[in-house]
Amino acid sequence: MKKLLFVIILFTSLKNYSQEIQFVKEYDKVNYKDTDGNKIDKLAKSYVYFYNKGKVKVKIINSINLTLFLTEINEKELIGTKTTFFKGIDNKENKIRGFYTEKSFSILSDTSTLILNKEEPNSESKNNISYKNNNYCNERFSFCIEYPKGFLPNGESGNGDGQSFYSKDRKTKISSWGNLVIEDFITLKSNFERDKKNKNITYSNKRENYYVISGIENGKIFYQKTLQKKINYLGNNENTDILITYKIEYPQSQKNEYDYYCNKINNELK
Repeated sequence: MKKLLFVIILFTSLKNYSQEIQFVKEYDKVNYKDTDGNKIDKLAKSYVYFYNKGKVKVKIINSINLTLFLTEINEKELIGTKTTFFKGIDNKENKIRGFYTEKSFSILSDTSTLILNKEEPNSESKNNISYKNNNYCNERFSFCIEYPKGFLPNGESGNGDGQSFYSKDRKTKISSWGNLVIEDFITLKSNFERDKKNKNITYSNKRENYYVISGIENGKIFYQKTLQKKINYLGNNENTDILITYKIEYPQSQKNEYDYYCNKINNELK
């Protein structure tokens, strides 16, 4: 009788424990860096366990184990992808923020950046560059951008308006950011005129809700697209006008390698 009672109690406790886990996500690629210069950039199986009451555990095989506590969660549909933004603290009481989708899990704090991604087979372009492996989502301006898997994130800006990504040789830079439209100060037209200054412009095209410019800046090829749209800005106003900009800058010697990404910017930012 005592043995049976013990089995029942054990089964109940295990059942209750398993019910604490809401869901688990699995990723394949790890990119990590902290302010001390420690870096990890490799393929490694990773698991993110989401528990009740906002507890999250991140387990990266043979590398990192983290415990997080999420205090704010906000779900959005961005480019047809369900994206969950969050804020909280880690087990050392550092403030964190980030987002996750089926393909990516990203954490940013004052001391480190951790990005997990799913490897996608057959995602290579004709130039052997993958443009679907990593992605960055911005909560403040409700946009997501995909960037090549070999690029390293530079960390989100202090005001949360965007982020830049660099190739490993630091010669190519991809940037993405947002601005609020402020009548008579920051508009699509004023930004278009400003962004053409002090550059050798080889192409420009302005339409009602976007513009594209490209040419040579500081000896490098650049391609930029800026789009005006309305969003629910920080949950306060569903009809807030904003500007979203994607830009790539790369050496002229690497033109054949990155021309493909210019087309990607033009096609994605709509």
